[in-house]
Amino acid sequence: MAGFADRLGRLETQRKSGSLRGSSLTPEEFSAKKAAEASLAEFVNRAWGVLEPGPLQWAPYLDVVCSELEGLSRGEFRNLMILMPPGSAKSLLVSVLWPAWEWISHPERRYITASYAMTLATRDARRTRELIQSPWYRRMWGDKFALSDDQNMKSRFQNDTGGYRLAVSIGSATTGERADTLIYD
Repeated sequence: MAGFADRLGRLETQRKSGSLRGSSLTPEEFSAKKAAEASLAEFVNRAWGVLEPGPLQWAPYLDVVCSELEGLSRGEFRNLMILMPPGSAKSLLVSVLWPAWEWISHPERRYITASYAMTLATRDARRTRELIQSPWYRRMWGDKFALSDDQNMKSRFQNDTGGYRLAVSIGSATTGERADTLIYD
């Protein structure tokens, strides 16, 4: 309950100061925000430059992956296996960008993401956190949630609505942890 009260107080302070994020978007930014909320592919195209130095070379398989992840988000099915060769942006799409996109509309969602190596699981969790803390993401969706100060590590971070992301390696003990989404990469 303290998290809710803290968030409410923060929003009221921002409202009074006129600095409530998302309230001063240009018409173009507002249109881009709505498009990114409605489409994971659009979100990926817009978020890519925040994390990657080079331009995104869009390919038809990216439409398929984004469409399937959207179906998973809507609850059309419970399991999804994506098999792609290394260097196809699978980890970036599934383990980094998709959770950040889902938190726009469902910040309460909890993720456990696993990789064969803890360094890779931590890398992807850190990149999700980097995107969420970026000026672009905060400007567009900063009013949706904030990362909790007391649980904001590379391998585990939480937001003020109860959503969290935990990165583990295969074989790690996760007894006692609960997640809405499990990602094995």
